[in-house]
Amino acid sequence: MLVVALVVALSGVIANAQTVLGTILGTVTDTSGAIVRGAKVSVTQVTTGLVRTELTNSAGEYSFAQLPVGLYRVEAELAGFKKTQQSGVDLRVEDTLRVDLALQIGQLTETVAVQGTAPVVSTDSSTLGGVVDNKTVTELPLNGRDFNQLSLMVPGVNPGTTKGTATTASASSAMSVNGNRAQSNNFLIDGSDNNDLVVNYFTVDISTEAIQEFKVQTSTYSAEFGRSPGGQVNVATKAGTNEFHGVLYEYLRNADLDAKNFFAVPGPIPAYKRNQFGASLGGPIKRNKTFFFANYEGNRIRQASPLIATVPTAAMKSGDFSSLPATIYDPSSLHTANGTLVRSPFGGNMIPLTDISHVGSNVINLFPNPNGGLTASAGTFTSDPTTSNDANQYTGRVDHRLDDNNSIFIRVTHTHNPLLGTSGSLIEGGGTGYPLPDLQ
Repeated sequence: MLVVALVVALSGVIANAQTVLGTILGTVTDTSGAIVRGAKVSVTQVTTGLVRTELTNSAGEYSFAQLPVGLYRVEAELAGFKKTQQSGVDLRVEDTLRVDLALQIGQLTETVAVQGTAPVVSTDSSTLGGVVDNKTVTELPLNGRDFNQLSLMVPGVNPGTTKGTATTASASSAMSVNGNRAQSNNFLIDGSDNNDLVVNYFTVDISTEAIQEFKVQTSTYSAEFGRSPGGQVNVATKAGTNEFHGVLYEYLRNADLDAKNFFAVPGPIPAYKRNQFGASLGGPIKRNKTFFFANYEGNRIRQASPLIATVPTAAMKSGDFSSLPATIYDPSSLHTANGTLVRSPFGGNMIPLTDISHVGSNVINLFPNPNGGLTASAGTFTSDPTTSNDANQYTGRVDHRLDDNNSIFIRVTHTHNPLLGTSGSLIEGGGTGYPLPDLQ
């Protein structure tokens, strides 16, 4: 099955794809607290060289919306005052950060540098939730490298039931937000829909190495997140920067490192081997202008799963059902006596071999003989069949800056998982600033 989706953002106002962006705003004053009108304020993204500039309004306020996540430097200047610079401003998914600046009287050639600190309480947004940053996503141990398990670190998020989700890759990471059902959450990648339409879990379980960070909003989120009443999980994927960065990785699990399953047959630990490996690379195509990021991840699993079944004993295969508490009747003895159907039992619950057809004998011999304990009626057969799964995922992203106020990106993610019977591609795009031509 091949599923292809195309999402193109037309503008920063109407596009879902803008919901991973953030806002930096604030007020410029002098050292006495008086507002400063007409001050030139600029924000610079450290890793890509993005610069946005505007003048403070009559209230001394400025606001930069639709900024990509990352580290920023905020500067304010005006003739007769020293330039003020605040660095280390960490803008995260859906953040609204207030950075107030105070200008000191002096020469414009002088600079007052301030190291930014994260606000303890956000006073410009009522949203409750938390951001799981890149360091947490890539460095904390995760069983299967499933990023959504880290959602449990956010207050209000608890494990949810996996009932009815056995056919999805997301079943192991079901979560309940503030008491809502696990099927009541909304999953987004770069602001675009990532919901399975059957059980309402995420469709693309994107590699942790392709995730910049993600935010789980748990309450009082804004209107664009009105699809579901539960948590809003918004993933921002990595983009290239002005520096080249690459990663090679592999995670290994095998039977030598695991404890034995309680239900496994006596003997050695059943075979298990999992190799999850990949590589990523990002950097500039043209500095301060065009960037790329690419990731590949492979997952190879070889697992022996203990299975227990009830099978007929060797005696039963030869017609001896004397161990059964029930009575075995001879179907050929069925007749009518005084208007009543009657039948005769096999003596001692033993079916003569002459009464067992050739076809029936062949079918019964397809069952394996018991290798476990015997019950009153039959035996048990335990086995450790080995299943395999070779899954692959590819992600590529290109960002291009038209100018300091307009930018576009396109990301393609392709996943193939034969065990789940899925193979699909998700193609998404976005932009900021003025409307772009509609692409169909």
